[in-house]
Amino acid sequence: MHRKKHKLKTYNKLLQPSIILLQLLQRTYKKPSSQHVTKKTFLKLSIFTATMSSSSSTLFIALQCFQCSTMQVKQKKKSSHKWNCTVCNEKQLVRKVFAHGYKVKDVRTFVQTFNMSRKSLEDDQQWLLAGTLTP
Repeated sequence: MHRKKHKLKTYNKLLQPSIILLQLLQRTYKKPSSQHVTKKTFLKLSIFTATMSSSSSTLFIALQCFQCSTMQVKQKKKSSHKWNCTVCNEKQLVRKVFAHGYKVKDVRTFVQTFNMSRKSLEDDQQWLLAGTLTP
């Protein structure tokens, strides 16, 4: 019984920022009448706050390497504008941002379509140089 009370106290302590965030979102600034929080509501609120904080603060950008020309998704840094290519391991500066967004999934789909179209274009050029494909 003592362990259950201790766990509930730690959940309540961890939930204080989440409760405040929910109060701000609901525009009610009253303190909740019951501080008793179950494990289920703690998990729901922690998932909610994690999605709120990660989706609103982190910006993802699409960059192209000057050496190998592959497009990559990187997290935007506040302090530095340098990044390393994961394919050729070349250090470089951010010259041009081709796409940006708060959801990495959206930026990743853009990067994948770009890289696939670049690959098919290179294959077509190789066939043209070999003389087996007519333009």
